[in-house]
Amino acid sequence: MNVLEFISSIINTIIWPIFIFVAILILKTPIAELIKNIAKIKYKDFELELIDKKLNEFTISSVPSNVDMEMENLEAAKDDFDLIRKQIKLKGPRFPVVLAYRYVTSRVVDLCEKHNIDLSYHDLRDLADYLFQYGVTDLKTRDSLVQIHELFLILSDYEHISESQAMKFLDASEVISLQLEIL
Repeated sequence: MNVLEFISSIINTIIWPIFIFVAILILKTPIAELIKNIAKIKYKDFELELIDKKLNEFTISSVPSNVDMEMENLEAAKDDFDLIRKQIKLKGPRFPVVLAYRYVTSRVVDLCEKHNIDLSYHDLRDLADYLFQYGVTDLKTRDSLVQIHELFLILSDYEHISESQAMKFLDASEVISLQLEIL
C-alpha cells in the first residue's frame, strides 16, 4: 500500500461520519421543528403521541366564536384559574392539570343538573354529548369538551408533564370553563 492509497482509505473511512455530523448540525433546527409538528407516531406495538401539537391546536380552536363574553360576570372563574396556575410552582404541573379538569367537569355537572340531565353513570365525554343533544351547548362547545377530556386522558398517562404543557391545558380549560359559565 502506497501513501496515496493509505490517505484515500483514511478519507473513505472518516468522510461519512463527518458528513453525518455536518448534516445534523445544519438540519438540527428544521428537524426539531418537524418533530414538534408530529402529533402521533405508531409502529406495531410502539405508540408515541406528542401532546404539544394537540394542546396548541386545541387552545387556538377553543376560543369561543359565537359567545359574547361578559368579563365582569366571569371574574370568579378567572380567579379560580389564577389559583390553579399558582399550584404549578407549588406542587408541580400534574396537580393543576387534575384541578383544571375537575373544574371543567364540575361546570359540566352544574349545567347537567340545571337542565335535569341524568348524571348517574357518565364521564365528561358522555355529558358533553348529552348537553349538545338537549340543545344546551353548541357543537363547538361539545367538541371542545370532548377534546379537553381526551387531552386529560393523554396527559394523565404521561410520566412527566412539562410546565408549558400544563399551562396550555390550563389555558384551554379556562376558556371552556368561561364559556360554560355563560351558559
